[in-house]
Amino acid sequence: MKKLLLTRDTFFATVFVFLVIQILELIALNADIFNPFVHSFNDFELTDLYFSKMNSKRTLDTNIIIVNAGNLPRKIIAEKLSVLNHYHPKVIGVDLLFRDKKDDYDDSLLISALHENKNTVLPLSIDFTGKEENPIKETINPTFGKLPEGFIDLCGDTVSTVREFYPFRKVNDRTFESFDTKIIELFDMNAFRILKARNREKERINYCGNINNFIHIDLMDVFENNEQLSVIKDKIVLIGYFCIKEDGQFCSFEDIHFTPVNPKISGRTFPDMNGITIHANIISMMLNKNYINVMPWWLSFLMAFILCYFNIAFLIHTFKYRTKWLHFFGKAMQLVTSIVLLLLVFFVFRIFRYRIESTLAITALILSVEVLDFYNGLVVWLNQRFHFKTVLLH
Repeated sequence: MKKLLLTRDTFFATVFVFLVIQILELIALNADIFNPFVHSFNDFELTDLYFSKMNSKRTLDTNIIIVNAGNLPRKIIAEKLSVLNHYHPKVIGVDLLFRDKKDDYDDSLLISALHENKNTVLPLSIDFTGKEENPIKETINPTFGKLPEGFIDLCGDTVSTVREFYPFRKVNDRTFESFDTKIIELFDMNAFRILKARNREKERINYCGNINNFIHIDLMDVFENNEQLSVIKDKIVLIGYFCIKEDGQFCSFEDIHFTPVNPKISGRTFPDMNGITIHANIISMMLNKNYINVMPWWLSFLMAFILCYFNIAFLIHTFKYRTKWLHFFGKAMQLVTSIVLLLLVFFVFRIFRYRIESTLAITALILSVEVLDFYNGLVVWLNQRFHFKTVLLH
């Protein structure tokens, strides 16, 4: 067995496995018939099982209060926002786009209410593709005055699972802060410095839960002399849209997304989280410095190559001395190694919040037996034609 670890057949067969993986990936990506399967595969990760099933002990984050604005008119929003300001929240994040001018009186009330707290953060939507001359697509009407702002665009499209966010984005030599980053900057400068020092283009979202894991109220329940509102003093208030019925179903499909918290991780039909709740999860993660670190691609490839290399050496040894048992021992090795690797992924992620990228390693292990059969046929032909030396000849 030790000798087989140093043979060129072990190395070449391992390289052959990764060549086959690359070829299969190119075929799947370029063949339209496989697109639904590729999308479904790419939109699932093993850590989804943790967020969906295993992360059941979720606590209430009392630093963030979510307020449902619903479809209320601007006059009512202004009145309620003024009431909220009387209870002195440290930062208010308004995830509502007031793009157009409407009634002058109502707009004046809203402008006044927005400017009552200098730490009111407004949203803007940006085109990050670089195709538009003006990247800012949607923002607050300029007549509303200048207030802190941040982009609200989430990673992925409307049907993809939201797992990541951009803390900062650069467009046309201008760096924009995200809606959540700007809120953190105003609320906790130390947390902001830690985020900036990480210097990551994208951050994984460490979800703490859905709407019930945050204090949430309806804007119509906000009124003067409400002692319950004292909880918002020196806290973060997020005003946005969410509407959930008593049975837990959404009232509409406005601004809802798939997330790893979704209790149905496969074959799911309905999104599970509003955008404002995703922002609350991102802010909670940054406040608690509870970031997820992801294994770099080179380390993922190295891990996959080493595991596959030892697996190929074992299979070649079995082929030479236990030929009849090749497929049995091969499949057994695949099963045991894959289970151990999956358990390691879950354990490391749960304890250290470190995401091990195991997809490539597991794929290589699954294909190793079949690829070795093909490699064996190839080297036998090369031996007969070009006298290629191989240990696979009996």
